[in-house]
Parts: sequence; C-alpha cells; structure tokens
Amino acid sequence: MKADRDLKKAVVLSDGKPGHLNQSLGIAEQLKNTEVEVIEIEYKAKWVDLLTRLSGVINNFLRFNVKLAEQILKLALPEQKYKEIIAVEADLILSAGSSVAALNLILSKVKQAKAIVCMTPSLIGTRSFDLAIVPKHDQPPKRKNIIQTYGAPNRITSDFINQEVRRWNEIKKVNLTELKSPLIGLMVGGSNSYFDITVETISLLLDQIMDFIATKNGEIILTTSRRTPKAVEQVLKERLANHNRCRLLIIADEWGINPVPMMLGVSDLVVVTEDSVSMVSEAVSGNSRVLVAGLNKKKNNLPRSHQTLQSLEEQNYIKYCELANLRAGQLTELMKQVYLSDGEERLLQDTYVAAREIEKRFY
Repeated sequence: MKADRDLKKAVVLSDGKPGHLNQSLGIAEQLKNTEVEVIEIEYKAKWVDLLTRLSGVINNFLRFNVKLAEQILKLALPEQKYKEIIAVEADLILSAGSSVAALNLILSKVKQAKAIVCMTPSLIGTRSFDLAIVPKHDQPPKRKNIIQTYGAPNRITSDFINQEVRRWNEIKKVNLTELKSPLIGLMVGGSNSYFDITVETISLLLDQIMDFIATKNGEIILTTSRRTPKAVEQVLKERLANHNRCRLLIIADEWGINPVPMMLGVSDLVVVTEDSVSMVSEAVSGNSRVLVAGLNKKKNNLPRSHQTLQSLEEQNYIKYCELANLRAGQLTELMKQVYLSDGEERLLQDTYVAAREIEKRFY
C-alpha cells in the first residue's frame, strides 16, 4: 500500500448493473479513512470484453508484467476511458461481476493495488485476487484469500437509511416516521428465469397484507422493481393508488430514486418477494422484521443462491412463507408472529464484516 497519503484510495469498477455496483460500493463506503471513486467500464466492443476475460484466465497461469497490463487496458478501452482509468490513483480495486473482473486484476497490476472481487467471476475464478468476498451458497474453496458471506453485500447502513428518510420526507413533504404503526413495507420483485410473479400471487399477497393492516389499523408503503410485470403493476395501481391506507405506491419505472433504504428505515415489518437474493439481503441488513413471500417456480431446480434464504431463515434473519402457505391464507398469521416478536433485533452484517477484513489485511 502507498504510504504517502493520509487517506487510502479505493476505486470501484462498475459494469453498469446496479446490483453489482451496490455490492462493491457498499463495502468501499464502509472502509475507514478511505476515498472512494467509481469508474463505469465500457469496452470498445463486445468481443473485446470476451478477449479481456480470456486474458484474465491466462493471467492465472502466466502473470502479466505492468507493461503488458497497460497494453491490454489500451486495447480494451475507448481512448477517453483508458486515459481516465490510467490516470487514477488506487490502493484498492473493487468490483463485482464477471465482465469487469479481469480488468480489476489488470488495473491492480498497473497500479500495484490490491484486487478485491465480490462473488466468483466466471472463467477466471478467485485464485488470482488478493481477496474474494463470496456467498456461502457458491461453496467456495477454503483458501486464505476468500471470506464467505450469508447474502450479498450492499450499501445499507443506519446512516444511509437516515439520509434517505430525510430525502424522501423532503420529496413527499411528509414525515414518514410518523405514519401509522404497524407500517408495512412491501417490496415486489419480478419474474426471472426461475420465478414468476403473477396477478394471482400478487392478489393473494395483497389480500392478506391488507387484512393484517385493517386489523391492526396500520398502513402500507410499496415499491416494485424494474422487473415487475406490467400486469402486476396494473393490479397494484388499481387496488392501492387511491387506498386510504397506502401512503406510498412507487412504480420503479416511474421513479428515478431508489426507495428501499427509506422503506427499511420507516417500516415496522418488511415483506419481500423471494425472486431476488440481493433484495432480501438489503432487507435484512436494514430491518430486523423481514418476511419473504414465495412465488411460482418455473423450474424444479432452483439456483444455488436460493440456499441463502434457507440459511437466513435458520439464523432467524427472516421468516419464509411458501407459496402453498400463501394460498392457504397463512401469511396474515405469520405477519402477526413476526410483528409481535420481541426477540433480539438482528441485522445482517456481511458488508461490515467484509470491510473490516479488508482493513485488517491491507491497512
């Protein structure tokens, strides 16, 4: 590490995917005495991206010298992006996502910086990185350069949550912390290759949440994701847009601001659909009462990442309501149990643990 600056410098390489950026940026933001800079990566062409990944594989066996690493950067990046990245100072390079993993290794060689990756990059793996932060469901090998997490690191902290609550108070001209309790925060995901969120499922979900709210004289705030089907969005609008117990209905495609941190801060109980481990990880990082609602499954074999939900339930971070139980009308009773639980409040500390491990090893 460079010793001539009071602050360390962490450079986060972004592939343009918000979920990936949230992981590496979330860790970087929790590092003490560290300046953080984000650089969004763009390649000259798609085939150049593939060649760069291949160079990362070769680097696993034949370590590049600085001169060759600089040449690869110059060949891979547009001229302006190359000038930006070659001029940056860095003690740490962080990234998440396979398309920028090889570039992380190459830039770290040029800058004599520590290369840190979130998740296991395809093709090149984790062996060449100074540190890999990998979820348990990936079943990573036991090596000194690997630490394991339960879920996905993210930007959720108490300070960030409070900042976002103040921001939304200004936007909506209301004090969100004074809404009726219990306030339910519903985070609706979307369909993907493994799960399907249907009008039937969202209707069942709403029926039971609204029953709970009516019984307890509470209110609801809700957000969709950019993957939420239009038919589901339409049902949400028809049922909640003018409902006196719905204080915020946020359709993701119609807003440019992420409401999740704010929702975690003001909600008494959070209900999140099971399609996104990242969304569940954010929820349990910012709220101690989280219920995960099951969806229609397109395949018998679920992704390994779904094992995260089982681990989180075993560790009492979440309660999980399978779709069959949702159809049987059991969600309302489960919501009562979670809301009335008086056990120790626990938040997932994956991001904090990862940041402290980086400081321990490299500061």
